[in-house]
Amino acid sequence: MTRKKNEINENVNNVAVELLTPSERESEIFRKIPPNAGVNIKFTNLSYEVPISKPILKNVSGEFRAGELSAIMGPSGCGKTTLLNLLAGNRLSKTSGNISVNDRPQNKSEFRKISRYILQEDAISPMFTIGETLLYASKFKLDAGKTLQQRQQIIDEYLKIFLLEDKANTKIANISGGERKRLCLALELLNNPAVLFVDEPTTGLDEFSATQCITLLKRLAISGRTIICSIHCPSARLFQMFDKVYVLSDGQCIYQGSVNGIVPYLINFGLQCPITHNPADYIIEVATNFHGNYQEALVTEIQNGKVRKWHSNSSSVPNDTTSAVTTTNQMNLKVLRSKQHTWWSEYCIILKRNLQQMLRDTTNMKLIMYTNLFLSTILGIAFSKIGNNGYLGSYNYNFVVLSTVQCVFLSMSPMLSYVPQEILYLRREHFNQWYRLSTYFMALVSSQFVMWSFSTLLGSTIMYYLSNQPRQVFRYFLFAGITLLTSLNGSSYGILVGSRLRLLNALFMGPNMIAVWVMLSNYAVDRPTLHPVESFLMYSSFMRHSVEGLMETLFGFNRADLICPEKYLFCASVKPQFVMKLSGTSNANYLSSILFLLGFYVVFTLLAWLVLKCRFSSMEFLARNRFYRYLKYLQIRYLSVKAM
Repeated sequence: MTRKKNEINENVNNVAVELLTPSERESEIFRKIPPNAGVNIKFTNLSYEVPISKPILKNVSGEFRAGELSAIMGPSGCGKTTLLNLLAGNRLSKTSGNISVNDRPQNKSEFRKISRYILQEDAISPMFTIGETLLYASKFKLDAGKTLQQRQQIIDEYLKIFLLEDKANTKIANISGGERKRLCLALELLNNPAVLFVDEPTTGLDEFSATQCITLLKRLAISGRTIICSIHCPSARLFQMFDKVYVLSDGQCIYQGSVNGIVPYLINFGLQCPITHNPADYIIEVATNFHGNYQEALVTEIQNGKVRKWHSNSSSVPNDTTSAVTTTNQMNLKVLRSKQHTWWSEYCIILKRNLQQMLRDTTNMKLIMYTNLFLSTILGIAFSKIGNNGYLGSYNYNFVVLSTVQCVFLSMSPMLSYVPQEILYLRREHFNQWYRLSTYFMALVSSQFVMWSFSTLLGSTIMYYLSNQPRQVFRYFLFAGITLLTSLNGSSYGILVGSRLRLLNALFMGPNMIAVWVMLSNYAVDRPTLHPVESFLMYSSFMRHSVEGLMETLFGFNRADLICPEKYLFCASVKPQFVMKLSGTSNANYLSSILFLLGFYVVFTLLAWLVLKCRFSSMEFLARNRFYRYLKYLQIRYLSVKAM
């Protein structure tokens, strides 16, 4: 067992040595990345409170320098991710303090163009291979003038650097956690950012994968970048790779300096880290008051992050990069971006990717198509004798209502689960400046239009002919037009709900609101007169306009009388006008229904856009994540106290 453990440790060390001592080929690849001006980040008296007025950060100060791999450490709920978010440019109304970049006040919009944020959740579409994912990323992040061959050459180099060369044709769904982490790094480094924020890079990884990830971050820091990570308790081997550690406890800084300075710093307070103990574990124990309450003394000694004497004098920055850092205060901070892509080019790239992703999700596509075929066939067969039957003509209203409900639910339901998942991908890509939010939204709407156009026309054809409706081409196309607009409204409403609510909440809210609209759309049946308020409520349902449009299609436009079967002496529903009057749709107008359905579609789409835009503002991005994390932290604290 000991021999096997030594072999594993030796393999891990070999990986670290191989990555930190790159081959000549890999050194050339790194030199091809355009050099960055060093970016130093300072913050003073930074504070933040969550919406329930609980301080998360309390007047902390500190500095992160170019060419250093820095770690923000501390127990759960101490404010690590909050500090990382604030430094990345997410400033909230309840935030106070100053952040400077190269001794200049931080310009959030400009700073986000030269920095990238790698979230803890590795949200990448599982439908693409690693190579395809990098190729799509290169279309957004690299110069618009580069050819496909040039992009592929750069991608091949990055695959080699991040040890993904053998996995280039492997789908994301089939790669390991460590490979996903390295892929996330590669995606954000394609356009060579000067600053990299990484939230929990080793979470869920074994020692070998974690070593690969941290070693790559170390090499990136050596190249002159500013690398800042939030991390829990790393192993002793990983801990030694960091140039600087910033330790938080209950929203305050208790240590800032080099890794090797932790032990002598704690000795000043009578806290002796055992020789066999990992200093990272020990200082976390100190932060949680495991060895006694030293927080106030530690915060006072380090002046809540203002004291710099525990910083190491050594630097991992090469000489040429160090020179750039020392002179950066005398020059303006320039935006390091490739040539901006046009709105149309971004839209085309995202639309192509969305369509390709939908086609590859065969399980979802089959489920939608088979459900559509099954329900359309069942509905058509159930009403197969009523289309031109004067005795059963009034049942056409039931057929119309059920057709409308089917179109709405079939188009809405997939969106309630699809959009929340897409939000995870969008959050990473949009926050890191891949593309405009408007281009993504329009591509999403367009891709859904393509899918539901085909699906709805297929279902409409089956329902129309199986229910024995009039064999008139113009009526069929009018019928298909209404059902298509109804499906698009359902899809747009699904996007609206999915853009605002989490998955489970969306699955609850979506169908319940549709149920209300179904009831309102049938409010006029057997009601000769309606109060203005009742009329307003009824027509506030887009499904009412669908019902009226379909009834006008089937029984309007001077349709001939329905046929009364010989076995019946009298058929009440022979006259089309009587059928419409009986169902409360005698005043229906096809053009009016079309215009109202278009209007509802535009309203749902605009609301979905506004909701998505508000959700991705920096305030919403940070507040939601920190608020829910803090509630989870309070729950853990409550359960631990209750257990005692």
